[in-house]
Amino acid sequence: MNYDETRVVVCGNQLATRRVVWADTERANAASTRTSAVASLVTFVAAYGSVFLSVYVMMSSFGEADQTDFEFCLKEVPGVSRRSLPRYYCWTESGYLNGELLRRLIGLVVQQWAVRSPDLPLLLFGDNSGCRLDPETISTALHGNIYHFFIPANTTHFLQPLDEAPFGALHRILRLLNEQHAIGATLYNTSARHALMSAAYEAERSAFAPRVIVGAFRRICLWPLNQMVVLDRAKANLGVSPTDKSVEERARSAAAAVIVEAQQRVAGVRRRVQTVQVSVERVVLHSPIALLEQGKKRKQIARDQAAAAVERE
Repeated sequence: MNYDETRVVVCGNQLATRRVVWADTERANAASTRTSAVASLVTFVAAYGSVFLSVYVMMSSFGEADQTDFEFCLKEVPGVSRRSLPRYYCWTESGYLNGELLRRLIGLVVQQWAVRSPDLPLLLFGDNSGCRLDPETISTALHGNIYHFFIPANTTHFLQPLDEAPFGALHRILRLLNEQHAIGATLYNTSARHALMSAAYEAERSAFAPRVIVGAFRRICLWPLNQMVVLDRAKANLGVSPTDKSVEERARSAAAAVIVEAQQRVAGVRRRVQTVQVSVERVVLHSPIALLEQGKKRKQIARDQAAAAVERE
């Protein structure tokens, strides 16, 4: 099983505008949904093509209290099959997954797994961000017969199934539905936030189809596991592919060499660059030598003051 978080309900580069003209003003007031971001989505998907559960994490200000009022919308979906999409909701100050929420989320996965597949071990893959490496979270998973594995940094684009196709499909569908729902909200003078949330529900059901999830696991070669393909992709992305590989991989290797050389040049320039703090006047010309001398004097004064402070102590 793989799990990850993605930002949803973003209108992207397309601008949907609602214009409201008040009776006592001549100027129209415009409300834009261009940068609207309502929630992030944490999804757990199984290799056989099922969504184990999904969580919408929304942003809300709590202040010093533990609870607050928040208005959001739920949308009815047709019962096309016996399989439902387990969906939960949560609110945090940032609108993103954090350590406390992840511990509770893993606890929920443990409970659900014990009911659905008792006595069967679960291999759970996720990236290695800070909140996922919490010992308490890992311990909770182990006690629930869940073995938590972490995908190395800078490899999620070719090792994480959710990043391979499902999230891409989700955002592609969202770009289309966001505009449609935003226009509908403008015509009917309803909440743009609710319209975008409704679009997210539709996009989620379409993007996380069984064939999309199964195909992602197979192409990533995480399940069924194909160790040789995984290692070859790792080498290709690191720029160490053998010369008898394809033209694409040789080109990637050459590009990697150029990037490494550029990094070395940048590092060399940084070693030759001096950073100083100086006092300057507006519309006054300063020579670089005078600026460097002023910076050196400031550093010397700061060192002398620090030494004097240590002697006084």
